[in-house]
Amino acid sequence: AELAVFKGESGVLTPVTNGLPAKEDIASLGTPYSENGVAYIPVVTTDGSSPALYKIDPVTASATKGLTIVTNDNVQAVGKLTSF
Repeated sequence: AELAVFKGESGVLTPVTNGLPAKEDIASLGTPYSENGVAYIPVVTTDGSSPALYKIDPVTASATKGLTIVTNDNVQAVGKLTSF
């Protein structure tokens, strides 16, 4: 349960080490959603806290906790709905 940012032009893989829960506390990482140059990924932990959506900044390879999802289940993916 680790996350990294890959920069294809240079072939550099940078682990996301700041802002995520401790590696041993991560139960699962969901399918990410990307928009405006950043990625959003659901993270489920084993420490009893609710799943949360984390914003991943590819420039700094850091995460920021955002929306907390109150559920008794896993969160496997995230997406965006838009109106027409």
